[in-house]
Amino acid sequence: MLFSNHSSLRGEWKPHQRLLASELVLLLSVVPVFYHYVAHRDSNVCELLYIATGDSRLAARLAALSDELSANGVSVIFAIDNFVARCA
Repeated sequence: MLFSNHSSLRGEWKPHQRLLASELVLLLSVVPVFYHYVAHRDSNVCELLYIATGDSRLAARLAALSDELSANGVSVIFAIDNFVARCA
């Protein structure tokens, strides 16, 4: 398990959790290179994702999605840009 003290991390950040979660959504939406840090399982980014969402497996699932896209020859940045363009 990546995080040794779940309750302590979330407890400290609980008052700011919604703000942090919304900022992460923004990062994931408009800064596609952010997925690079998730895909490479940067411990600080993974911890940030956990604090914001409470989901200790989110970073691993996003990394798996990034790996799957790469295996199919699709750049994560390209996929996100296309998704954002369709939603606009």
